[in-house]
Amino acid sequence: MFRVLIPAAMAALCSAGAFADPLQECLMESLDKTEAERCIYLHYDTCKAASGDDSTAGEVTCLAQEAAVWDGLLNELWPDLRAMAERADAEDTGGGQINANALLASQRAWLAYRDAQCAWEYQRYAAGTLRSIIGASCMLETTARRVLEFRDWLAEGR
Repeated sequence: MFRVLIPAAMAALCSAGAFADPLQECLMESLDKTEAERCIYLHYDTCKAASGDDSTAGEVTCLAQEAAVWDGLLNELWPDLRAMAERADAEDTGGGQINANALLASQRAWLAYRDAQCAWEYQRYAAGTLRSIIGASCMLETTARRVLEFRDWLAEGR
């Protein structure tokens, strides 16, 4: 097993205190994707404990806050992943964009999948307030798992 190197952008985000919470610390300490999965919902747990709001709105607010943290991390890691694909293109294809284009197509398809999947999960519970929690949880988990994939790919360096 190897220690995952967190890109400088993520480290800067963590040290800047913008979201100084257990989620960020957990990601900095995690060795691999399996271990890092324990980081999912840590910001939510901290938010819930701090707010003391057990209402549906309180739940959704904390879920949305953590989803925003994961989405920010996804956007922070994207340039590094894109640069890695472009380096692979330079090595493999002599400057073509095969890897970079495939990565972009994959990310666009993933975004469409995430949005459609979470809309479906939300809609399944259309008759009740639980749907807001289900939909927000879906966005959080799906985005978090994509961040962990990005981290693994960057750690592999290919």
